[in-house]
Amino acid sequence: MYEPAGVLADYMRFILLDADPQSLLRKYRIDYCLLAQGERIARALPLIPGWKRIYSDEKAVIFAREH
Repeated sequence: MYEPAGVLADYMRFILLDADPQSLLRKYRIDYCLLAQGERIARALPLIPGWKRIYSDEKAVIFAREH
């Protein structure tokens, strides 16, 4: 269901930083991201204006869009 629409491909580009994360976050109107610690995007997201870390532990990190 998601692949014909390109959602899975966009997700992989987002996680691997193969596309502009801001454009994908806007495209899907994402306000929160739950990510595994150590993912490239988990290290990059705090550098994107308007995003802040609201939770983290040894396994996961959660970011929220600031409004």
